[in-house]
Amino acid sequence: MKLDRCFRRHKRSKSRRHKGTFAFCLLPFVLNVVAARGQPVFSIDFQGPTVGLVDPHTGVAITEGDLLMVAPSGIPSPGPVARPRIIVFGGSNAGGQPHLGLAAYPDAVGHGAGVAGLIEVDALSFGDDFLLNPDPPFAGVWVFSVDEFAIGLSHGVEVPSNVTTEGAAGTTEGAADVFCGFGPGVFPPGPLSAFPPSVPPPGNAVLIDGSGISPPAASHPHLPALLGIGLVEPNSPTSPPGPPPALPDPGDNLDALDVDTALTAGSLPFPIYFSLDSAFADPLESPPPSGMGPVNGGSAVANGFVGGDVLVVATPGSAPVLYAAANTLGLDYIGGPDSDDLDALVLWENGIPGYQPSINPIAPYDWGPGGKDMLLFSVRRGSATLGIGDTIFNLPIEEGDILVPPVGGGPGFPGIFIPAENLGLSTIRTAGVAPADDLDALDVSADCNVNAVPDRLEIVLGQAADANQNGVPDSCEAFCGDKDCAPAENPCTCANDCGPPPQAELPAGTCTDGLDNDCDGNADCLDEDCASVPSCGCKADPECDDADACTCDRCQQGACSFTAGIFGDVDCIGGNVDVGDVLCAIDGFGLFEACPNADIAPNCTGDLTIDVGDILAVIDAFAGIDHCNCSGR
Repeated sequence: MKLDRCFRRHKRSKSRRHKGTFAFCLLPFVLNVVAARGQPVFSIDFQGPTVGLVDPHTGVAITEGDLLMVAPSGIPSPGPVARPRIIVFGGSNAGGQPHLGLAAYPDAVGHGAGVAGLIEVDALSFGDDFLLNPDPPFAGVWVFSVDEFAIGLSHGVEVPSNVTTEGAAGTTEGAADVFCGFGPGVFPPGPLSAFPPSVPPPGNAVLIDGSGISPPAASHPHLPALLGIGLVEPNSPTSPPGPPPALPDPGDNLDALDVDTALTAGSLPFPIYFSLDSAFADPLESPPPSGMGPVNGGSAVANGFVGGDVLVVATPGSAPVLYAAANTLGLDYIGGPDSDDLDALVLWENGIPGYQPSINPIAPYDWGPGGKDMLLFSVRRGSATLGIGDTIFNLPIEEGDILVPPVGGGPGFPGIFIPAENLGLSTIRTAGVAPADDLDALDVSADCNVNAVPDRLEIVLGQAADANQNGVPDSCEAFCGDKDCAPAENPCTCANDCGPPPQAELPAGTCTDGLDNDCDGNADCLDEDCASVPSCGCKADPECDDADACTCDRCQQGACSFTAGIFGDVDCIGGNVDVGDVLCAIDGFGLFEACPNADIAPNCTGDLTIDVGDILAVIDAFAGIDHCNCSGR
């Protein structure tokens, strides 16, 4: 809906059903502005050679507590790529610049590579990750990183280059790379099975290379070249037995990631959600030389938290506070505080202050508008929870699994939402030998054209047009013949949808020609310009509400129709009450017009709003409860 039309509707509306329209006019407009661009934001661990080097853009030495972007523009490019630049500093002595408020930061600035500065950030989200939705099918892509020990899991059909070719068994360049899950067609939402994997053949591909210089020899299949972010490669794994490894490592390890952050000049996305590093030893690395600090950074305890906590910094100058405690996520129950390290993070924040844990990660999910927060994570190698049976499949939890908080709420262990095998990562479950691959960072992004490239990243790379700057490729919005004149359409490209602008929908014959003559997304009687035409009765379904929960009320060709329906079948598709009806009610909660037939509570007559009561009534109907005895009429 265009902004001016939305305001006109608000101005002309006199009923309660449009009382929130003004706010919803503004919300999409604001969201579209910030969603127009997407660039990777990341951190690196303290062991790599980039730590301690000066960022020439800020004149400050890079630390493992800083959030970095590709220099200078933020856009990945063919290598060699310049050293990354700092966009959010780890602490407050950064000349008034945005920072994460880590207390140890002043002492850590300028420390040498391979020395733990007690500020390592190893998981990241801006709270606006792609909201997983089982219906329609998941049009998104999993994006992740691994560390230098990962070897990948071969399934016989591989997309080069991948964790197997770039990891410890290949060119040893995997630790600085960004990978994407690469299944056939639409990657299903979770929970997914591990035996066999739910995505045949599952796997992954290099989305962004650490340096942008080959190897790998092959770039992502849907990108024109190998793109880099300015990190140092390769990074060979070291492990006992043998002498302690000499730090720093020869290459960088990408440690936290958000691949499609909306960044504009002078504007940074806050709040920022992140996790710090636990202090327990990494079982694959020998103790470092005396005085060099632990192999794991120990930044969580040093700043008053534990490695399983999710923290939040609300504004550029505020201190980090606890957002989601480790115990709430099912962590630290086996070995006590700081015995689990949250190593990857995906979060969709519902806008309600504080963390509202999901207790039902099985479709229909309980996260989303009007529901819980969606929080997914992994745990690091060496965590005490590894090997414990999860609460969905009762499988032993491994380092590469994407996890959710305990199913059902209350004390308990995490559930496996996406087993590592579906991402093409090696596990003890499948390979039968250690080590398992560590899921080191994670993001999930919209991928409307299902090419395993996040939509916002595809737009910022210039691989997809986005004329209306809403973060969605125009190719996913322009469907000639749907009577919606999308931004990429015009009378040359699609006479079926678009008339010759700037002509308006006026009574002079254009309200019955089947065209969207003013290109506002509404043709003929669906356009408010045709309100005075006698043949245009109703304009939209909400105008046909007969206050009866047992009928489906529709506006068709300007006339209201009322057909007998099943209680709870609010999408009016008919036949039964399914997940689509629940999601329809949730959509209606956000905007009445999205699903007006969901107004079925209270008392089977509705109240001209769609609220939690309506959603719960549809959920009851999904369970077979007919509150209004529609079937007996």
